[in-house]
Parts: sequence; structure tokens; C-alpha cells
Amino acid sequence: MKMVGISLVQLVNNFIRNLYDEGILDRNFNCLERISNTQSNNPMSISQIINSYFNEAEESIANLTKHMSETIIIYAQVKDAANHLKCCSSRIGGFRVVQACQELGRACDDDDNKDRCLESFEKLIDEYGSLHENLTRICAVILT
Repeated sequence: MKMVGISLVQLVNNFIRNLYDEGILDRNFNCLERISNTQSNNPMSISQIINSYFNEAEESIANLTKHMSETIIIYAQVKDAANHLKCCSSRIGGFRVVQACQELGRACDDDDNKDRCLESFEKLIDEYGSLHENLTRICAVILT
């Protein structure tokens, strides 16, 4: 009796395709996969890139959290931190995080609208949480 099933590679590819369809990832993640594959055949490579992103992103989020919790928000600092997170998220293909960073940046341009900035910041945190969860899943499957 022949078993019909999906290979691990197909499973990961289907999961990633779903993340593209949902707008969580964009084509930059595909570029990341190609770079990782050309540098080595080691699945740790993409995992290391993702973990490096997590470290950089979490530092940016800590800066954002600090700036957003100040009594008097200095919007230029918030915008700078959001821009840094946008850049590192773009490199990893985190499309919705990039969009959330852009929205926060636009909200910062309207200095009188602290509520809009707080809403944008919360959305950014949610989008990063979703990206983090999904990239963690990808790493877990790749390393099995």
C-alpha cells in the first residue's frame, strides 16, 4: 500500500505561500531564502538570519515602547525608531510590519494626535507578534 503525503519541504512552501497570500510576508522573504540557500546548504543559515532579525527588531520595539510611554512624546524619536524597525523588517520580508511602521511614521507627522500614534503603535506590536510567531514556526519546521 502506497502512502500519499506531503513532504516537509512542500509543507513549509505551502505555509510560506499562505503567509504571502495573507500579506504577512512579501517577495523580500523569497530573496532571503535564495541568499540563504546560496550561502550554504545548512538550514541553520535562514534560522540565524531570522534570529538576528528578532534581536534587531526587539531592540527597536523596546526603543519605541520607551518613547511611547514618555509623558511628553518626542515624535521625531518615535518616527526614527519606527523607521529603523521598518528597514530591518523590509529586509526579512515582513510586509505588514513595514506597513504598520509607515502608518506610525505618518501618525508621528501629526504631533497633536497622540491617540492616533498610540493606535498605530498597538497595531505595529500586533503585526510584529504575528510575524514573530510565523517566522518562529518556519524555523521550527526547517530545523526538524
